[in-house]
Amino acid sequence: MDLKRAIKNEVKITDVPKDMTSLLKIEVSPAGQAVIEREANDVEAVWNHVKDTQPFRNMGSSLERWGNSAEVQHLKELD
Repeated sequence: MDLKRAIKNEVKITDVPKDMTSLLKIEVSPAGQAVIEREANDVEAVWNHVKDTQPFRNMGSSLERWGNSAEVQHLKELD
């Protein structure tokens, strides 16, 4: 949430092209870059803290089982 808030508060988009297929130029101030980087580092720190916990491993196992379920296989067949 903090990372999302930092990007929303610090990134300003101007000169939006009329043709949206064109590239969009985004400039972030040095102070804004520091805020966004700090929040991104917090996300990495939390990830490193939880990645080896039992609930996280359980979630990974559950996602693997779901990925091999009949429901997902049916959706793959539809694609």
